[in-house]
Amino acid sequence: MKTTKRVLAVVLAALMLACMIPFAASAANNPATSTSVTLTCSKPGYTFEIYQLATLEFKGEEGSKTTSGLYTFADPADITADIKADIQKMGDTITSGGSTSTIDSKKLLADCDTAYENKANYGTQVSDENGTFTSSATVTSKQVTLPAGVFYVVCTDAPDGVTGITNSVFATPYYDNGWKAVDSINLGSKVFDETPDADKKVRNIGDNTWSESITESLGKDFQFKILTKVAGSAAQKVDAYRVVDFQPEGIDFVRIDSVKTIKSDGTVAKADVSYTKVTTDLPSGATFGVNITNVDDLYDTDVTHVEVIYTAKLNTNAVVAGNGNINKARLQWKPNGKAEWSSTPDDDAKVFTYNVTIEKVDNADTTKKLQGAVFEIYDNAQCTGTKLATATTGQDGRAKFKKDNADYTFKEGTYYFKEVTAPAGYNLSTEIYSVAINANTSDTTANFTVFQIKNSKNVLPETGGAGTLVFTIVGISLILAAGVLFVIVMKKRSSK
Repeated sequence: MKTTKRVLAVVLAALMLACMIPFAASAANNPATSTSVTLTCSKPGYTFEIYQLATLEFKGEEGSKTTSGLYTFADPADITADIKADIQKMGDTITSGGSTSTIDSKKLLADCDTAYENKANYGTQVSDENGTFTSSATVTSKQVTLPAGVFYVVCTDAPDGVTGITNSVFATPYYDNGWKAVDSINLGSKVFDETPDADKKVRNIGDNTWSESITESLGKDFQFKILTKVAGSAAQKVDAYRVVDFQPEGIDFVRIDSVKTIKSDGTVAKADVSYTKVTTDLPSGATFGVNITNVDDLYDTDVTHVEVIYTAKLNTNAVVAGNGNINKARLQWKPNGKAEWSSTPDDDAKVFTYNVTIEKVDNADTTKKLQGAVFEIYDNAQCTGTKLATATTGQDGRAKFKKDNADYTFKEGTYYFKEVTAPAGYNLSTEIYSVAINANTSDTTANFTVFQIKNSKNVLPETGGAGTLVFTIVGISLILAAGVLFVIVMKKRSSK
């Protein structure tokens, strides 16, 4: 019997330490058949349920009962075979050959968690009010009376912000140079409630820097990155997890580039997380969602975040300058056992784009606006290669650069343009103009201050114009006059 007690003492002590359950103990010659245990949790919004896995066996009359140190199971079907095998080791005696069997407390807790996840055979809930404890702003502890035995404490409900929960297993009483009872368990020390969040960034293609905003030209691809902190925990997995995106009218979705899980050190845990892109049953105003197919991917070792990267581009409805094109995203998840989605606040990234307006005027009279001048704009000082857009001045002498009959917008940078067709009666300029675009040069109308270009009239008549006819007539007249003069001179010579 002493040998059994010594083994049991070592086993139970190891169990309590491995499960990290703080306790205060009081020795007794004979253990009580029941124990008062105070459950504490200073964090509000958690519900804990207590399940009895096994009962400590007693013998004798009421008031003078003694224990054999063995555990019995009222209904073996209430626990899995693994849990039963784990607990039976607690009463094992020295085996042949001198070795002892000791309990693997981590395995017991893991086996209980597995059974709980499978929603069956993780014990019998302690009856009445002793079986449940819910913490609140005013209720931070509860005293429960438990029969002598082995227990599993599981968190069955938690606030939306929970990121980690470690459930508990414990035995009361336990033997350590005498029978001792667990007086209290601090459940609050085993829950972690850091609020999930969503962080959205944007970058130009080819730029390795992610930022809160960029500038980009119409129709050019760029990327958004949405980094969300994992909700739930391995012990309290969420039932569903999705990233939701809200695109403004001026931005088009192109493709999803990657969905990854990220470790706490920033390295990639899994580079090809399975997902489904959805466009229905989303919050009002949402454009699309990325649903994680297997939430178990979120709870791999040291995973803290999910990263979604996708490509988009500006369309002709893009807001020019002003407040930019604001793209929002949020994280949504369904806590375990709940039907409604929980959400983080929205986070946004902005894409700015700008117009260039030119004005063509007469060099001698700048109040005279010139129609019909055509300009091409490029991204190099030689104005070579593929033109970005074309501008043709109207009656007011003004024009915005257009592509495919839509206003073309530009990201920050220096651009170069040249005149390719002059207004009627004016010289074609050979000058290459430049304009530097940045956020500080836009005016309140969301366009850049008009870039004014002066033009001088033709010094020589245009080919095929009225001036050419005059010169032709004058030329022919001179030739005729020279011919008449030649005839006269020749007659005078012949008369001599």
